[in-house]
This record gives sequence, C-alpha cells and structure tokens, in this order.
Amino acid sequence: MCDRALVAQLVVAARKLGHETVVAPLLTSATLMPRLERERWAQHGYAAVDMESGLIVAPRIGVIRVILDTPARELSGEMAAPRERLPRSAPLAAAIWLARNAPRCARIAAEITAAVLR
Repeated sequence: MCDRALVAQLVVAARKLGHETVVAPLLTSATLMPRLERERWAQHGYAAVDMESGLIVAPRIGVIRVILDTPARELSGEMAAPRERLPRSAPLAAAIWLARNAPRCARIAAEITAAVLR
C-alpha cells in the first residue's frame, strides 16, 4: 500500500509540472491482462494494472505511473500474441513505437521524482 503523504507529494509535484494526475488504486497482476479484464477492474475503481510496483517491499512506497500503453494503443496485445497471429511487421513496429515514446514517459517520471526529492 502506498504511503499517503508520499503520494500527496508526488501529486503536487506532477501538477506543478503541468501533468494530469489520477489518484486511484492499482491492480497488481503477475501476467499481462487482456483489455476486457482490465475494463472490468476499471469499473471497480482501479486506475491501471501494474506488474512491478505491487511487489515492492519497503517502509514507504509511492508510485508514479506515466501511461504509455492505452486501450487505443496497446502494447501487451502486440507483444503477447502468438507469432502465427501477428503480421511479421507487428513486433518490429511496436518496438519502434516503444523506442520513440518510452523515453518521454521516463523523463516525466524522473522530473516528478526529482521535484519531490528537492
């Protein structure tokens, strides 16, 4: 469970930097989750499915999630589908898209973290 004070600091920093924030529970899953299942959990108030941060054990935890894959642009479907169902270019196209867009998301998360640590 996230530390409320730390989450509040992250939200303030993100908003000061001009980023939209959503404060809602994350669902932790050990596997990729299909769109319909994610939609079902969203109806129960979960903002996203997380495969990493829910497993962290630490005295204080706050999570910054910068959304890269969305229902309109899902990476999990492209990356998890069996090869025989994918056009040959799909994994390469997804990797190129990811290489172009992931650094922006990492930069945003780093800016927010740095603002809180100052």
